[in-house]
Amino acid sequence: MNIIYFHANLLRDTYRCRQVRARLIGFLSKTDFDVLFIGGVEKIHQVGLNELKQQLPSQSYPIIDQSGRYSIHEFLFTLDEVSMLIKDQRFIPLDGSVLVIQTEPEIKGSYISLDIFADENFSAYHGSMDAQTFKDLRELINDFSIRNKNHLN
Repeated sequence: MNIIYFHANLLRDTYRCRQVRARLIGFLSKTDFDVLFIGGVEKIHQVGLNELKQQLPSQSYPIIDQSGRYSIHEFLFTLDEVSMLIKDQRFIPLDGSVLVIQTEPEIKGSYISLDIFADENFSAYHGSMDAQTFKDLRELINDFSIRNKNHLN
């Protein structure tokens, strides 16, 4: 079984969290998983949670967003505000990432970072830059670093 797990902090209404959620939607649409766990959901997260659920690809998987004990496919999951316990292994989500947990052949988790370059200070530039501008900027940066290295020869 494949499990996706993240903390409700990603549901906050900030530029960084909106960027991370957009990446999360893209990640989930390309990933095969059986259940989605969201820890630490409080009333302040409900708007973000509802928006996330509406944007998710076809929901053929359960979304568990309340603390408690759950039995799914012969596994017992204990979800609390800050972690999830599967058998004897505790998983703690990190801000800006999701945990992808596999139960077969053994229980193991991997962090997938989704907040690369989601910097609040960069929001004014990032939000208004189109694809062509990004391409031009990338070419300019690459050319600049090559020119600067040439003076070393």
